[in-house]
Amino acid sequence: MRLLFKHNLLSPFFGYKIYNQDKEIVYIVKRKFSFGHLLKIYDKDNNELGTVKGDAFSLTPEFSLYVKENWVGSVTKDVSFFKPRFIVDLKGWQLNGDIFEWEYEIRTRDKKPIAYLSKAMGLTSTYAMTVCNNDDALLVLMLVLAIDCEKSTRASFHT
Repeated sequence: MRLLFKHNLLSPFFGYKIYNQDKEIVYIVKRKFSFGHLLKIYDKDNNELGTVKGDAFSLTPEFSLYVKENWVGSVTKDVSFFKPRFIVDLKGWQLNGDIFEWEYEIRTRDKKPIAYLSKAMGLTSTYAMTVCNNDDALLVLMLVLAIDCEKSTRASFHT
């Protein structure tokens, strides 16, 4: 399954629509007011599926992931100087990114691919996610949203 979403100037206020390769809406992400990041994920019929919640008071950016109301994992930005590094506590998955933070891959502990992520720059940032197993799509989306939140927070500190 291939998923796409664009991050534009209004995304921080209104959220995103996530499309599949046929340009059909698969998920809707809505930002909610909160200290820290709070994103709610819905299906195309507006049924709540999950939540990405950023901890506003942690020393390093940390995000908790929930499917419906159940905690399923977390993503924490690790301190690193040359290459983006995230600590993922989710099904034993590992996340590796390139030095420019445009390409990521998610794999199991035994190196089996889960998903590939790409970010294209332009007037808007476009994220493309290739998910190997459709059952993992929601969790992959949650990881990408956590990464995007961390990057937007870091960018706001540099302006």
